[in-house]
Amino acid sequence: NARVRADMVLVPGPNGGGVFSTGSIAWAGALAHDADVSRIMANVLDRFCSSRALLDDLRARAASAVPR
Repeated sequence: NARVRADMVLVPGPNGGGVFSTGSIAWAGALAHDADVSRIMANVLDRFCSSRALLDDLRARAASAVPR
């Protein structure tokens, strides 16, 4: 349905921290019923609990993809 949507935001902060936010009132309810939502949440929590900065891998991949 084109009228149904939600946003996800990941904002890196200083010292490897950050903010993850979902713009869906149904996010919490979907955790027990939707494998994709559960996997996304697990990935986010795993990353926040790790000692790595949130976006290190993405920045490295983006930098290597830029033609020189």
